[in-house]
Amino acid sequence: MSSTALFLLSALLISAGIAGFFVRKDLLTMLLSGEVALSGANLALLVFATRSSPTEAQAAVIAILTVAAAEVAVALAAIAVAIRDKGKATEDIASEMKG
Repeated sequence: MSSTALFLLSALLISAGIAGFFVRKDLLTMLLSGEVALSGANLALLVFATRSSPTEAQAAVIAILTVAAAEVAVALAAIAVAIRDKGKATEDIASEMKG
């Protein structure tokens, strides 16, 4: 696959993730949309890296994915608390949570 096609795919993933994040009100969908955007950014980083230093870029992508996994664990816990307390997990309920 050519670099141009991969850049277009990463731009599509980033834009779809950002659009999904701002359009939807469900917290789980917003979380998944953010992960899609992050995956698009990782893809763009790897395509850039194929021209210079692939090892450093791969290490950066692994670090980014590790941080994203930790973020997802915390966010899913918050979503579980919101569902347990209010019965649903929306953007409005998340803004009411304190702590």
